[in-house]
Amino acid sequence: MGTWRLSHPKQCANCPWREDARLSTIPGYSVEKHLALKSTISSEFESLTKNGPVMACHKSKEKRVCIGWLVNQAGVGNNFAVRLGLLVCENSGDIEVFGPQHDTLEKTMRLEGET
Repeated sequence: MGTWRLSHPKQCANCPWREDARLSTIPGYSVEKHLALKSTISSEFESLTKNGPVMACHKSKEKRVCIGWLVNQAGVGNNFAVRLGLLVCENSGDIEVFGPQHDTLEKTMRLEGET
């Protein structure tokens, strides 16, 4: 496995993983697309056996990885494949999230005004 770099290691201001973000501020937000992101959350078995799909940043035209998702999956999401990938990421030390984060994908799907 070769090394790689994150093109943007800082979390976006309206990343859905941030507790203070509002879904209405995400350009082109789609409930259907958000629900489809469940495929990016690995079960314990999947994370040990394959590299699964990743959640792309909502601001990305080139499908770069969402930093909020990456931090979640490397931490409480317990995605082994993501953790291994970060071992060879040249700028993983530059990863930065801002403020309290949701601990599950389901919590990122809250309605406006909900906490």
